[in-house]
Amino acid sequence: GKADIIVAYKNTNNVGVLLNSGTGTFPAAPVNYGLLANSAPTSVKTADANGDGKLDIVTANSGTNNFGVILGNGDGTFAATPVTYATGAGTVPVSVVAGDIDRDGDNDVLVADSGTNQIGVFLAVCSK
Repeated sequence: GKADIIVAYKNTNNVGVLLNSGTGTFPAAPVNYGLLANSAPTSVKTADANGDGKLDIVTANSGTNNFGVILGNGDGTFAATPVTYATGAGTVPVSVVAGDIDRDGDNDVLVADSGTNQIGVFLAVCSK
């Protein structure tokens, strides 16, 4: 596959996807996927969050004390509405990573939190 670009737009509460043309160029404007009001995403990663074999977008939402998963359709497009998971009162998620932390074959999500200076571990957050 070709490397694409995904950008978190904190001030407009959305994520932009720029698909690689295959010639080393990208479109002038991204395809935007909206998040919840005041979500203020600060970090994005791709991972197969629900085990369906398609890449999803995982976002750290610093404005709404949660992280989001925008499910991928497998063709470079994504669901219109994210699924969100609370990180707890007083948290400010600023970064996310995904991987199989507990070695069970499912992707897990780690969220860095600047509100509590901790890292939250969310095991297999999306069902298959």
